[in-house]
Amino acid sequence: MLDAAPWTSNTNCRSLLPGVSRSLLDDAGRWADRLSVNIELPTQADLDRLAPEKRHASTEQTMGEVHERIDAHTAERRASPRAPRFAPAGQSTQMIVGATDTADAQIIGTAARLYRSHELRRVYYR
Repeated sequence: MLDAAPWTSNTNCRSLLPGVSRSLLDDAGRWADRLSVNIELPTQADLDRLAPEKRHASTEQTMGEVHERIDAHTAERRASPRAPRFAPAGQSTQMIVGATDTADAQIIGTAARLYRSHELRRVYYR
């Protein structure tokens, strides 16, 4: 169970918390142009050091669910243009860089893997 709202507002983007329920994910996707699940840091080792309660695996699981829902809704809209839209601008994430000594090559490698595996539209760096 989540203690807070499952997403936070950011103009036309909804930032989802890892582990969000399917129904809340669907609600967010119907109302937002883009959905975001923030990876936060480039490696699990960085998370272990700075945010030990967070796990890349749970974040990427939610990213995978968003990707599946976007694909399913895209197929539905091809079959019927009246089908509801779902995050038509796709999915993004945010990664904090410079907080650890992780090499640039590893940061870019993480971003490239996320682009490939979850068909992200953008990685934002902070």
